[in-house]
Amino acid sequence: MAENYVCLICYHEIPHAGAECPHCKSRVSSTVGSTPRMLLAIFVTMILLFVFTGLYNSAFRAERRQRAEEHARIARTLSDYGYSRQAVEHYREALTYSRANVEYQLGLALALYDMERYKEAENRLLDLWQDHPTLAVVNRLLARIAAREGRFDEAVSYYRTAIFGQWPRDPEENRLATRFELVELLLSQGENMRAGSELLDLMREAPTRPDVQKTIGRLLLQAGAPDNAAPVFAELVKNRPDDREAVVGYAQAEFELGNYVTAQANFARALRLNPDDPDIQSRLELCEEINRLDPTRRGLSVNSRHRRSLALVARSLKLLEACLNPSGDKLVGPRAPAPEDLRSPLAEARELGERRQKPSDETVEANLSLAETLWRASETLCPGSGEQDRALKHVLEKLPR
Repeated sequence: MAENYVCLICYHEIPHAGAECPHCKSRVSSTVGSTPRMLLAIFVTMILLFVFTGLYNSAFRAERRQRAEEHARIARTLSDYGYSRQAVEHYREALTYSRANVEYQLGLALALYDMERYKEAENRLLDLWQDHPTLAVVNRLLARIAAREGRFDEAVSYYRTAIFGQWPRDPEENRLATRFELVELLLSQGENMRAGSELLDLMREAPTRPDVQKTIGRLLLQAGAPDNAAPVFAELVKNRPDDREAVVGYAQAEFELGNYVTAQANFARALRLNPDDPDIQSRLELCEEINRLDPTRRGLSVNSRHRRSLALVARSLKLLEACLNPSGDKLVGPRAPAPEDLRSPLAEARELGERRQKPSDETVEANLSLAETLWRASETLCPGSGEQDRALKHVLEKLPR
């Protein structure tokens, strides 16, 4: 390919390199056009520059990625050991190198949450939620923050989204734990029916692991559903007769159902499994006392039922008299007379302690009615006084209306 030469001052063509320009008399020239060798050299040079630029950019990105990962690794370690403030700093550093990384954004939000900087954590989580609305971890954290701030309905909504959202790891375990959190929240707000409904759904879907079943049973008891809790614990006890927690749960469910004989038997079994537990001992003693007082137990003779009815009248009278005329520090001023409508039941109850009464079904029913009248009067005049005699309270509450 021929070469042409131009003046570098006025850009007119000149005959050869170094020739004097006829227009401006300059001898500064340049080649226009090139040989195939020169074109190849230029092409190779461009490729080398392109490759160098690509390698440089790759190395630069790799360096940034490495620094981000190092800061994130340090942040995770610090979070695991409870150093949340330092973890926040390292997560922020990691995000300067990898701003769009979801893991780092979530880690920063978690560290802020652990520091109880809930507003900052929520702002971070809401930014994440905008781009990833079904990310379950984000929704669960937002639910916890909303619950702390009293935004109950909002918390429930976030929990439901989390339950059915995307869990990157251990989805079944995380869904189960989140459902239990939702139930706990409902119970804390007195939403026992909604909590019970959630638990009944969970019973049909949850794995049959003993730890899961025991948690379901415990929460059913908290929700005021002992009739649903009892079969859960009964099945556990059948399969694991030495599981003290299951035995206690079954005993408590039967106790709340008013099945005091079954409850006593299971509290006794639980005490044999753990003889040093004072709570089980006290609950067993309460069951024993209730069963000694209960006149409705099957197989009792009329005489036994009559003796128990008299004991109930005497204990109810004692409660009411203590309410009407307290002693010690509770006594203020002169003793108060009994209300007009209670004078007749009081007189009748006092007479029963001084005269013999012929045992019969009729006298038993009359005594039970009198005991209930006195006990309810003491509860009305002195709210909470029934707790002073819990055995009496449970027996009278069990009586058919």
